[in-house]
Amino acid sequence: MKLSQINYDYETPKEFKVVNPKNKDEFGFISLYSTESEPFINAQIQLHRDTIETIKNKGKSPTKKEVEKVLIKSLIAGYNGWEDEDGKELEFNDENTELLLNNQFIIKFINKATADMGNFLGK
Repeated sequence: MKLSQINYDYETPKEFKVVNPKNKDEFGFISLYSTESEPFINAQIQLHRDTIETIKNKGKSPTKKEVEKVLIKSLIAGYNGWEDEDGKELEFNDENTELLLNNQFIIKFINKATADMGNFLGK
């Protein structure tokens, strides 16, 4: 393959189907940015600024879990097909994103999907 044919598109979110690894039931779809995308880099910069301010004002830094949630949230471009406990489809908004991020399986899925550069190679 010629080098010119490698098309790494890290700025365009990619949609992933999230399935149960045991029985292959579909949970829903999630669109994710690469960890090299502008939204993720901007979140890192803002997190550094916020951490400095928090240390200055409160004398403590954010927890690992708080940092992880901010960074993971910045990778999410959208989702569909997810339902709440009443069977109602979750709209893409901050409140519902928090619901999704309370699930460790989803966090692990996002980490794995965004860490694989191959997921962001164009055709």
